[in-house]
Amino acid sequence: MDAKGSSIIITGINGSGKTQLLKTLYNFCELSMQSTDTIDSLQAHIHHLNAFLSSNSKVHQSYESHVDALKFSTIKLDHLKNPPITIKNLETYIQDYRMGKSVLLLFEATRQANFREASSATSKEKIIQQAAHTPDTSSYFEDYLVSQITLQAYAESPNIGNDPSSAKTIAKWFEKLEADFKNLFEDPTLRIKFDSTKQCFFIHQDNKAPYRFQNLSSGFSSLLAIYANLIMKVELRDISPAEMYGLVFIDEIDAHLHVSLQRKVLLFLTEAFPNIQFIITTHSPFVVSSVNNAVIYDMSTLQQVDDLSMYSYESILRGLFDTPPVSQIVTDKVERLYEILEESCPNLEELQQTLKIVSQHESELDPESAMHIKRARIFLNKNLGGGTDV
Repeated sequence: MDAKGSSIIITGINGSGKTQLLKTLYNFCELSMQSTDTIDSLQAHIHHLNAFLSSNSKVHQSYESHVDALKFSTIKLDHLKNPPITIKNLETYIQDYRMGKSVLLLFEATRQANFREASSATSKEKIIQQAAHTPDTSSYFEDYLVSQITLQAYAESPNIGNDPSSAKTIAKWFEKLEADFKNLFEDPTLRIKFDSTKQCFFIHQDNKAPYRFQNLSSGFSSLLAIYANLIMKVELRDISPAEMYGLVFIDEIDAHLHVSLQRKVLLFLTEAFPNIQFIITTHSPFVVSSVNNAVIYDMSTLQQVDDLSMYSYESILRGLFDTPPVSQIVTDKVERLYEILEESCPNLEELQQTLKIVSQHESELDPESAMHIKRARIFLNKNLGGGTDV
């Protein structure tokens, strides 16, 4: 498979090995980044090990350790000759990784954002020093926001920074951040506001009490664990999101996400970080059909799948996941609807409640189920005098 830099979506039914494949690919990339071995050096080392084993008896005190080293080196040589994944321009990628210009990250399915609570302004230099000792830079997200808003205030002050240009740049950065949050939360009323008294940020939404980053729902926390980590790596290295490149592995990208977010999560990340290749697992048809330039690999059939962005999620569920588009609960409710209608004296209250439930999924049902819904409506209208609201 040649992904040509496009995102890779690993999908398939539960138990097909999606997570195992994802972690295997990540581990191989990680070893490739750390290894200094070449084919020539390994072949020379294997030759040396074989020479030792052929000239010494099995009772030699280091014989077994040489046997183990030979097995390990042979496996490494095989991986170099026949790698499960090839990273283009590997040497440059490794150099940039060590300089902080490229990334190699794995986000587990259980990820949650772990934002530290900011209570005072911290300099950017100190945040960089602290973040250097942790792989999850997202924990310093709010600290960085407080640092930025403080710098903006200093730059705006004629008596302190007197730097309108820098103040304008920071203001635009916050505008972009807020626009991203509005997009993710699907709420144009959302605002990210700084509380100067508490020296921290609050998220404001209409008809909701203000809340902090630490109080996000599991779905948004799962997504922002990725977004904030990447944003921090970009900001603390003084490069633009477009300059950052590399590989990011995400297990169950749809974990805890509402359907509307499943439709946009991958597109959002690829647009925010256009030169990062995302390799993800999912069993969500909404994720699979959300982009038209990704390579899709089905673990159930061990085959590459064509672009599915033009297909309905119902078609994907049936064709790719071998799963009906409605839950078993809804199916059972439709069957119960039929049973009630067939009774000699139907329970009107139960019929009305059951109809109300299945009507929410009417567009997803097969013609026979839709017919039962119509029968139920006619029956209720007749016996309740048009009083039904379903």
